[in-house]
Amino acid sequence: MYFTLKGHGLDEGISTRLLVYAATLINRGIAPRAACRMALVRPITDDADIRDTLDHAIDAVFA
Repeated sequence: MYFTLKGHGLDEGISTRLLVYAATLINRGIAPRAACRMALVRPITDDADIRDTLDHAIDAVFA
């Protein structure tokens, strides 16, 4: 699944570097949902509505 985030309330999308950080956290024992929130969502936006939307997308992926 690929999401184009740039232009939908975000200045930039999720970079490969952030994906690697999320994978590293998961590999070190952090729960996947928490790792994705920490490594993918929090670094790219301070907007509460966008964070909530992306958090819901993470929940849907790991449901």
